[in-house]
Amino acid sequence: MKHTTLSLLGVMAAVTLISVIASQEAYAHGNIKIPLTIANGEQRTVQVVLGHTNEPSYGNEPGTWDGIHGVDITVRDADTKLPIKTANLKVDKYFFKNQKKVDKASVPFNPTDADAKDLGVTAGAVFGQPGKFLARQMVIDGIYGYRVYGTVTYFDGTNVPVDFTGFCSDASKFNSPGFSGGYGCIGDIKDTKFPGKKHKMKD
Repeated sequence: MKHTTLSLLGVMAAVTLISVIASQEAYAHGNIKIPLTIANGEQRTVQVVLGHTNEPSYGNEPGTWDGIHGVDITVRDADTKLPIKTANLKVDKYFFKNQKKVDKASVPFNPTDADAKDLGVTAGAVFGQPGKFLARQMVIDGIYGYRVYGTVTYFDGTNVPVDFTGFCSDASKFNSPGFSGGYGCIGDIKDTKFPGKKHKMKD
C-alpha cells in the first residue's frame, strides 16, 4: 500500500512538472484568441500560441550552435487550456536582417519588403503532443515574422478559420489586431559568451 501511494505521488508530481513547463513555454510565446459559435449555439474561444522552439532562440553558428528553432504553434481552448488536436495550418515566413530594415518597411506589412520569405510551409502535427504543430527550420540572426493560416477543428467538429500575422517583439508594428505578447527575435549566440569581446580583462 505504501509503495502504491508513493508511486501515485510520483506520477502526480511528474504531471504537475510537465504542466508547469508547458505553461512556461506558452507564456513565452505570443498568442491570438479567436471567438466561435459551436454547433449548439454556445460561445467558445480558440487560442493559437505562436513562437519558436527552444527559446531563447539563437542563430546558426557553425561549430557552436545549430540554430534549429522551428515555428512552434499550440492550439487549444482558451478557457480550459485543453489541446485541440485537429488543425490544417500553413505558415508564411518572413525575415528582416535588422531593425533598420524593419523601420523602412511599410505598414500594413507588405511581404515584398522582407529580405527573405518562404511561403505556404505546412505546420505538421507533433507526434505525442496533442495540439502542437511545427514547421521545422534553421535560423540565422535577425527578425522573423510568421503568417499562420488555415483551419482549426473544434471538439464538436466546427471548423474555425485562422489567419493572422505575428512578428517577434522587435517588429510588433506588423502584428495582426488581437495578437499579443512576443516570442523574441533571433539573437547572436556569441553574445552569451563570458568572458567575451565586450568584457575587459586584466593583463
